[in-house]
Amino acid sequence: MNVCDFVFDKIKQYGDEIALIDFSTNKTIKFSEIQPKAEAIAADLSWWKGVNKGDVVSIIATNEPKYVIIVYALIRLGAIVNSISPLSNQETMVQQLKDSNTKLILSNLFTHLQFFDNVVHFNDLIESDIKKLPDVKISNEDELLILWTSGTTGKPKGIVHTHKSMLAQYEMAIEDKHNKIKDYMGQRHKDIVAGTMPLSKGMGLYVYAFGAMLQGACVVTLPKFDTEEFIKLILKYKVTVVHAVPIMIDFLIKHPLIETITSLREIISGGSSVPHNLISEIKKQEFKLRQCYGMEETACISSPQYEETRSYSVGKICSGIEFKIIDETDELCIRGPNVMKRWLNDSKSCVDEDGFYHTGDVVTFEKDDTMIIVGRLEGKNTKTTRGTWKN
Repeated sequence: MNVCDFVFDKIKQYGDEIALIDFSTNKTIKFSEIQPKAEAIAADLSWWKGVNKGDVVSIIATNEPKYVIIVYALIRLGAIVNSISPLSNQETMVQQLKDSNTKLILSNLFTHLQFFDNVVHFNDLIESDIKKLPDVKISNEDELLILWTSGTTGKPKGIVHTHKSMLAQYEMAIEDKHNKIKDYMGQRHKDIVAGTMPLSKGMGLYVYAFGAMLQGACVVTLPKFDTEEFIKLILKYKVTVVHAVPIMIDFLIKHPLIETITSLREIISGGSSVPHNLISEIKKQEFKLRQCYGMEETACISSPQYEETRSYSVGKICSGIEFKIIDETDELCIRGPNVMKRWLNDSKSCVDEDGFYHTGDVVTFEKDDTMIIVGRLEGKNTKTTRGTWKN
């Protein structure tokens, strides 16, 4: 089964419940509207823009509900979504567009239109007659998504995922034996989720465009992170779940209105470990903090902690993932259907001879199998960035 069929079938059960809210305009999209809107835009992209199966279409945009609809429209056509951060500089954008052999660019930012050819603004995508929608056969081995590494150690590298790897990361998270609640990254049916993580990055796409929709949670999109707007969003919509990196959590905890937030049940943290002093501050609040671990190349690797949160702990490795630790370096390597298919424009395999992806992260484990990220691997040496951890 491909991602589109899986999602469209799953969300039928949520009917006219609200799926997406635009914080900037307060406009809403119901679950029952997602498939017809996506297919109508897919018809426009196919009929008028010439998008076909296997074409790479780049999205350079900030968060909004239509972003999610467009992703499904492209998937419905069998196109490959190339997700480029709108915060990238022009040189990086040009390189990523060239490397991916982009056919069309979709954007909601007028400032980007002057730099590139073949750009279509979100507002110019119309909902066409779905009779013009081609019948496209899509297998789970077909390529679906291009994400990009951060480029901290060199030029950003393109990461290619298939329908199979995207479906696997969701199913593995839900079926994980550590996940007693059967939520997805903290999201449950009828949750109100603050859509603050960028949809242009893996975490935003995985959590909001796929996970939240499949769980029947409502995502309120924020175009870009701003502390005051973030707080307003939480208070206005009575948000129950927030996904954030530690610096965003720090802003939240230190905000003078933190004591007025009563709806929030939990924060799911990723990107880096939460420092001990910040965890101590969070424990004074009514909501819970759960840390998890993953990367663009694999999506979620560990389940968010269900036990008491400990500093630098990132939960337990999902039960559907095989892993090994390199003796000399303590590097974590994983194998599973959630791992990327290949590097873009690079003949070098993304896995070793045994099929394991080398994460570059140095880890250790506590007695209860909870994983600690110690640091990053640099060449043949380890670089410890966290020091010791405290329970």
